[in-house]
This record gives sequence, structure tokens and C-alpha cells, in this order.
Amino acid sequence: MTSGSRNVLHGGGSGNGGGGNGGDILVSEFRKVHLPSFWQKSPRLWFAQLESEFTFYRISSDNVKYSAIVRHLDEQTMLAVAGVIERPPDAEKYQTLKDMLIARFTDSEERRLRLLIAGVELGDKRPSEMLRELKQLSGGCVTDNILQTLWLQRLPSRVQETLAVMEGVSLEKLAELADKVTDRNSNAMIAAVEAQPSQQSQVLADLVKKVEALTVQQRKSRSRSRHRSKSRQRKDSKDKSDSEKGLCFYHKRFGAKARRCTRPCTAEKTLAIKEN
Repeated sequence: MTSGSRNVLHGGGSGNGGGGNGGDILVSEFRKVHLPSFWQKSPRLWFAQLESEFTFYRISSDNVKYSAIVRHLDEQTMLAVAGVIERPPDAEKYQTLKDMLIARFTDSEERRLRLLIAGVELGDKRPSEMLRELKQLSGGCVTDNILQTLWLQRLPSRVQETLAVMEGVSLEKLAELADKVTDRNSNAMIAAVEAQPSQQSQVLADLVKKVEALTVQQRKSRSRSRHRSKSRQRKDSKDKSDSEKGLCFYHKRFGAKARRCTRPCTAEKTLAIKEN
């Protein structure tokens, strides 16, 4: 409907909500106005648009207002408020349905902020920096209590425990304390990391000593083993050499199986001793 026709209607009617001929004309024309279907994601904004039309057409009838809502609801939205639509109250039907729709499709401020800051983490930031980031994202639309709760949940458990005992402290002061606690923990961690190399060096030195001692022990063991082996070899060689002294060629080569013998040869004496 054009603004010109609106002006004519507005100027031609003096009644409200269905009272008087002018009011009836305005109501009749208002019924022809088609707004966008109900906005589930922005119910308050949609109602602001609807009520601006009520004001322009001087609509005050509860039934007309209620009907205006219903004819702009889709199936899913109507199912969400089916109880009110199927059994509307006798009075204040418009306000009842409006309140129900806003309650159904408006998140609490904490839930809206949670969705908004879902990806915000402490990371390498200081606690005060993360708090400033959360404030910027919230746009100043949430209370400090909610902001503090969401901020604390993203801090390390040790920092949370420290701040938990702080009562009656402003959010800005808590952020300063959180920075100090975080800095102290970071310094302690750095000191621990710096101490680790010397500890590791000592462990490595002890390990090298143990390996060297084990190596020396193994060398001594192999040396003793070779010494015993050589001693046995020398003894066996000496015994064999002593036993072969005085034997002829045939007995040295064939031993007791020799069929010939040349003198001088001690084989006969040796065999005689063994036979006795």
C-alpha cells in the first residue's frame, strides 16, 4: 500500500479499533496489509514493525491485533505456540500470544553471548586482554555478572581457584589479579624449564659413566677369556709335543695304527706301558 493511500486513510478516519465508520475503514484497510512472516530469529524487531502499523492505522482492538499475528505465522511457529492459538484467553489475547512468541524464540542474554563468543579462548592472551575481547563482542548488552562467569570459565583452573575467594571485587580488578597470577605461574614454569637442561645433563653424565664402566668390564672379561683359551692351547700343544718326542715318522703320522716303524722309536715303550 502506498504512502499516499495511507495518508488518505489516516486523514479520513477518526475512530480507533473498529469504533466509528472511519475506524472501520482503517481496520478494513489494515487487514490488507501483509508484513513479512514472523521472524523467529528477531521476534522483538518483528513486533516493532507490526505495532508501527497498528499505530498508523489506529488499531486498538485486541481481536484485530491477535488476528494480525496469527495470519503472519508459518506452520512451525504456530506449532510452537499451539496451546495459545487453540485455547486463546478471553482477554489480552494479543499480549499473551506476543509474550509467548518472544519467550519461545528469544534466547537469554547469557545464551546469546555464549553463541557469540564460542570461539574465544585464552591462548597466548593475558586474562585482561581476553576480558576486553569479550566486552567488545558483547557490545555492552550483558551484565558484568554474566560476563565475569563466561570469562572465568575460560581461565586456567589454578587462576580460577585463586580468584574464587575474591568477593566484592570489581571485574577490572579481578582481571588485574588474574594477570598477576598468570605471570607468576608463567615465571615458575620458565624457571622449571630452565632447570631441566642441567638435570638432564647430570642424568646423561651418569649414564655415560655407567656405559664406560660396563665397557671396561666387558673388555676385561674378554681379555681373561682369551688368556684362558691361549693357556689351554699352549698346554695342549705342549702335551702333544711331549707325547710325540722319540716317535718315528710312521707313528707320528698314524699313531697306534702305524703298520711300520723305524728305529729309534719310543712307540713300543709307550704301547707297552698302556698295555700294562
